[in-house]
Amino acid sequence: IPGESLLMMKFKFKLEKDMKVRVIFNSPSNSRVWVNGVYAFGREGGRMAPAFHRSPPNQFKDFELKAGTHEIIAGVAPLVGEKEILFNIGVGDCKDFQWLPGAIL
Repeated sequence: IPGESLLMMKFKFKLEKDMKVRVIFNSPSNSRVWVNGVYAFGREGGRMAPAFHRSPPNQFKDFELKAGTHEIIAGVAPLVGEKEILFNIGVGDCKDFQWLPGAIL
């Protein structure tokens, strides 16, 4: 991966009803995340723990969202020497911190 790289990705997710959800974007790379066009969280690189109940700080945010389609934009910049960019993205129910199957479109 060339230095000074920035990978921008766009994802859509759909909620069947109004609910409080946790959006996670886990990556050992530097990352910044926007939900519905609003900056949500970001961090410098570090450990990756792709689970709703134990994601590291600055890799998730809880939202009260209406039913319908929503957008996540993630920008990822590799750390010096990284050969590949790894990431995990998900949307989970804040009531039980379980994945919402099929939410990511």
